[in-house]
Amino acid sequence: MIGHGLVIRAFRKLVSEGNLAHSYVFFGPEGVGKRLLALGLANFLETDNFEWDDKKPPVLGDLLAINPGVNSIGIESVRQVRHFLAQRPNRSAYRTVVVDRSELMSTEAQNAFLKIAEEPPRSALIVFVTQNPENLVPTLISRLQKVHFAALPSREVKEWLIKEGCVLAEKAEELAKSSFGQPGLALRMWQDDELKKNLRLAQEFLKLKRLELSSKDFLKDLLESEVKVEIFLDALIIELARDSRINYNLWHSIVDLRRNFSYFPLNPRLQLQSLLNQKN
Repeated sequence: MIGHGLVIRAFRKLVSEGNLAHSYVFFGPEGVGKRLLALGLANFLETDNFEWDDKKPPVLGDLLAINPGVNSIGIESVRQVRHFLAQRPNRSAYRTVVVDRSELMSTEAQNAFLKIAEEPPRSALIVFVTQNPENLVPTLISRLQKVHFAALPSREVKEWLIKEGCVLAEKAEELAKSSFGQPGLALRMWQDDELKKNLRLAQEFLKLKRLELSSKDFLKDLLESEVKVEIFLDALIIELARDSRINYNLWHSIVDLRRNFSYFPLNPRLQLQSLLNQKN
């Protein structure tokens, strides 16, 4: 957890003064530490330690982490949250729920969360983690305290990668620059072969022209390969977010498609062709 000392100090103060709100949304670029800080906050509330290590995560009795993986977040997850929050805390003053990639929540799930946010249990703390709060329904967003996480200076990311002990200085500098100050993304770009493959495919997709014959061949090869469409869409979201001339309409379309893909019998070829048409 690097680069967010100001946010950590602010939350320490809120907790010490008894001013912690019941619900927040942590938003900002992919891989800057939003999820880690949310989990670190839960750890702090229970153990007074504001650290979180995914390799050796602490066992907390008052934390429920909702992680969609390659699936959307549906109403069943909200029922789980409601049951969890109805119970009294064990060691902490709060029962904390962290909803990672909350943009993947179905509309039904978001509306159910809205009811919890409107009348939260006294000991409830819910943190939604997303790249863009506009991906959530306005009625839910209006109930949440917003905390923005900016990208980090490339120098800090480089130093962190070297400190992790897995990247040489020259490669660390390259990863820090290409990840645009997003340490988590930089590490994944170094270690996650599946992500690296999908990022390359996403770059190719974004260069395609709608009427070119090569676009049909690309889509055909992509869909006949072992690439999971959901992960490919994740890679598209990352690549677009790294573009200074980002096409926000296309970005929102991909996020919506990513969220709905597990809920509806969508035709991948038609959906990707539609994105290609919108891109151009």
